[in-house]
Amino acid sequence: MLSTPPRTPFPKPTTTNPSPSPRTPPTEPAPFKPKRIHFLTLADDDRPEVCLVGSILYQSGHILQILAWNHSTRFFDNTTCGVQCGANEGNDFRVGQQKKTHWLHHYIMHTNHLDDDDVILFTDSYDVIIQADVNELPNLFLKQTKDRRGIIFNSEPTCGDSFTLGGDYGDHLRNAVFGVQLYTNTPVKSVLGWHMCEQIEAKSIASSVGDGPNKFLGSGGFIGDVKTVREFLQRVKMVHKKQQDAFESGASPFFFYGDQISFQLAYVLYPELNAQVDRNGEIFFVVSSGVHFGIFENFLPNFGCTDNYFSNGIGSNLTWSHSKPIFFHFPGGYKHLYTTCAKHVLKRIIPISGDQFMFDIDRQRSISMESVCPNMT
Repeated sequence: MLSTPPRTPFPKPTTTNPSPSPRTPPTEPAPFKPKRIHFLTLADDDRPEVCLVGSILYQSGHILQILAWNHSTRFFDNTTCGVQCGANEGNDFRVGQQKKTHWLHHYIMHTNHLDDDDVILFTDSYDVIIQADVNELPNLFLKQTKDRRGIIFNSEPTCGDSFTLGGDYGDHLRNAVFGVQLYTNTPVKSVLGWHMCEQIEAKSIASSVGDGPNKFLGSGGFIGDVKTVREFLQRVKMVHKKQQDAFESGASPFFFYGDQISFQLAYVLYPELNAQVDRNGEIFFVVSSGVHFGIFENFLPNFGCTDNYFSNGIGSNLTWSHSKPIFFHFPGGYKHLYTTCAKHVLKRIIPISGDQFMFDIDRQRSISMESVCPNMT
């Protein structure tokens, strides 16, 4: 006869609830630590103005790397994007603008020596002055991103070369419909072009550091870690392709060549990226209609820089933020003011010598500054 097994003891019922397991708080990502910084520009015309940026960078321990130099039609790996990569020998600024999106995307996607933790600084160069220490850029970048990865664009007081344009081109943009998603927890909504400037402004207020008046993304300069820049430019490429497909299929009468338009559309559609604008002008300052008397030291609207500008090799401050912008940009209708400021910087920098150079990315060779800018020797 089998013996009865002993009963398994069970705990007595209790009226108290068991203590919940302690919840592990979400871990914050480790602070981002930049490695190397790469300085890029796109210059499809070998004009001597590029040397002012190139020389200051060289004297600061950096090399200006140039995309599409001297009407290049092929990327550094000898590939091309077709008709849109054609030489801009007619000096059509729209052609140059859309080339910027193709060359930047190819560079970031196919350059093997880039580390995800490196930082890329892109700037226009023909109409830009460097007026402060570029070696402060990593600190300024981390200050605005709050030690995170991200991408920061130069800022402007209006939508600029996009939804406020005049003529048929601007009318088409304002009457077209675009996708907008400002937050990751909200759905994509369709917005008429007439209201896109409001969306760009709202995005900047929500995501950018500072309280300066410039809330609109410009495309003349940006700084970001390689990983974020790559992800952003992938999305710009998607926006650009959608525009191109609509034009080629006859659904759109215009192709939106502008780099600024493509960047702005990606800016308001992909909230998962830490994309900002430099509202306080700590890195980039763009001359615009919003620059009134007293806003920028030693600078007069409609006249340019006074004789005191860059005296003793020291750049000017923005009065609204008390910051000293590193890059001073004179776009569009303000290009004529560039020389009034550049001449003072030229007096203070070391003259170009035979060993100063820039780098032609497409042809993978050095560019002697002495050969491009003999007047600066």
